[in-house]
Amino acid sequence: MLITAFGDVPLAVEAMKRGAEDFVTKPWDNDDLIAKIHKAIATNRAARAAGHTLAQARDLERQESLRRAKTLDEIKIEHASAIVDSCGGNLTEAAERLGVTRQTLYNILKKK
Repeated sequence: MLITAFGDVPLAVEAMKRGAEDFVTKPWDNDDLIAKIHKAIATNRAARAAGHTLAQARDLERQESLRRAKTLDEIKIEHASAIVDSCGGNLTEAAERLGVTRQTLYNILKKK
């Protein structure tokens, strides 16, 4: 928002091109000024939220690209490790959850 005592059309156009939300000249109406300030704040918050959402989307895309680059063995090892961790390191319990023998689970984790 730009507030000036010397407002003219070229200055207003230039201010808006440079990102001003609104252009206010003297004398101004306080209620109108407050409404414009609230509008500028809302616009700024929406732009920030959109930027945050875009950053989240980029991060998810990066994670997905990394996931797609993994081999089946890497995915299998990660999954088996997560199950073992959720079982507090108990290989017998983890093997039962995975539906494999304890020895098979041990062999999978050995590849880590």
